[in-house]
Amino acid sequence: MLLEGALAVVVVSVIVVALRRLQKPQNLPPGPNPLPLLGNTLDIIGSMPDVHLGFTKLAKYYGDIFTLYLQGNRVVVINSASVAREALILRKDDFSGRPYSFIGDFLTRGSKDLAMGDFSPTLIYQRKLVHTALRLYMPHLEDALCAEIDDLAKRLKASNGNPIDPKNDVFLTILNVICKMVFGESFIMSDPEFLKIVEYNQVGFRLLSPVSMFNMFPWMIHLPIQTARDFYRVRDLQNEILNPKYLYHKSTYDSTVIRDLTDALLKAKSEIEEEEEENRISHVISDDHLIMTIADVFSAGAETMTTTIRWLIACLVNFPDVQAKAQSEIDNVVGRERLPTLEDRKKLHYLEAVLSETHRFCTVAYLSLPHKATRDSTLNGFHIPKDTVVMFNVWAMHHDEREWDRPYEFNPSRFLDPKGQLIDIAGIKSFLPFSAGRRVCSGESLAKKELFLVVSRLLHQFTFTNPPGSPLPELVGEVGMNHFPKPFQVRVIERY
Repeated sequence: MLLEGALAVVVVSVIVVALRRLQKPQNLPPGPNPLPLLGNTLDIIGSMPDVHLGFTKLAKYYGDIFTLYLQGNRVVVINSASVAREALILRKDDFSGRPYSFIGDFLTRGSKDLAMGDFSPTLIYQRKLVHTALRLYMPHLEDALCAEIDDLAKRLKASNGNPIDPKNDVFLTILNVICKMVFGESFIMSDPEFLKIVEYNQVGFRLLSPVSMFNMFPWMIHLPIQTARDFYRVRDLQNEILNPKYLYHKSTYDSTVIRDLTDALLKAKSEIEEEEEENRISHVISDDHLIMTIADVFSAGAETMTTTIRWLIACLVNFPDVQAKAQSEIDNVVGRERLPTLEDRKKLHYLEAVLSETHRFCTVAYLSLPHKATRDSTLNGFHIPKDTVVMFNVWAMHHDEREWDRPYEFNPSRFLDPKGQLIDIAGIKSFLPFSAGRRVCSGESLAKKELFLVVSRLLHQFTFTNPPGSPLPELVGEVGMNHFPKPFQVRVIERY
């Protein structure tokens, strides 16, 4: 009897909460009518997992900004660059929050990283620390990258022109690049410690999802199911890998020698502490914050960079004239006696345009991580209540026919002026591969340099072609946490 009564109270409470959340404040952005308990789940379930395409379709009916009720939350979806920039730049303080995510909280020691942390004084200090650390480390970046790219070139050369799937070679290289940047050491591919790092990244990234049952029902983490065991495994691996590395760096730190990005983070923390009269940063930035910042470099860097390079190879195979033109530019600027360096970047306008068009055309980060309204505000004339979840459909912005001529065509020249000079990307309002405002990707500059070095050095040495009799790589991908290409094979042919 008591159990039945308790169950009735729970059911009634859930219904009351759901109905209250479905009560619409005045002047919200338009949207389909939600159903009790289900909200607008049925309005997007037909497009799953391609939710970005479902949002794009809804935008054609309801406009560039609309409201949905999903997983018990009021969600405002933004589909145009003009509204996105109003939120991210003009009203950046109003929309820089991050809604609570059980998964994010579980894997980041209570949201102590940059990606999942809510907007707060702690996050502001943490971003300042990261920017300072990247500035300190940047002079060491090129040397760390080039050695690993050279190893990748050797492995590709060893394929002897036979068909290969480049995914594994690219992923292992990028992961070793991150190890070199963060820990100051790289690994042979069979090293047990490196294999543990590979498992941590591959399993961890697979668990991340824009829509997860574990965020809706956190108690599922205690169930005897494989996904729950994977969450605990990833957290254990994170502790086994990152804690000893960080503590070693902290115990051997010398402020006059920057060995890697971890040293740069420690030095940045020290410098900011000296700037702060009240030394407030010591009270808000803990060792866990620094370790989770390092974890962000892995989670944001390995899969995303690998996916971008895979998309680029797929596009080059589909458009050999683009590949040939980029190689011709590299040959004219760099020559054959040496490999490209970062110093060449400012002269390789067409290659930079190819990289930008890959970001736009393929849109790896097709949806932003969700933002949260930190206070009542407005967007495009609509009322946005405090704590509303705000999502940015970057895919829609990158394929907006009002902003881009023939957006579903791969055309690097759209990023060049009539003289063949690279257009200032900052002036292209509908181009947001790294977001903007207070939540802009902290590693944007590092990622662009890394991508340039990898691609320029590979194109200097190799041509990517389609195996005879095989279909071209598909340019319609699959989605999870990122938008990634379907598996494909290529032939890697030495140029000289």
